[in-house]
Amino acid sequence: MSSSRQHSNSSKKSRGNSQKKMMAFMAKQFARLIPKVVTEIQASNTPNSSIDSKAAQPKPIAFSYKHFASCHPKPFTA
Repeated sequence: MSSSRQHSNSSKKSRGNSQKKMMAFMAKQFARLIPKVVTEIQASNTPNSSIDSKAAQPKPIAFSYKHFASCHPKPFTA
């Protein structure tokens, strides 16, 4: 096997090992952070208190064709 071919193979192995180490590091970081994020999201979704439930709920936005046409959209060419 030629010297350049050996160098090429060792570079690929080194790059592969480096990539495996990086992926392992990222997996550990995700495994450490995801439970914290899920806990925070679940804590923020607590049920409303009685005062909050009495507050006026915003009306859903109605979007009609008339409103769409009043925005003067460009013609559809697809």
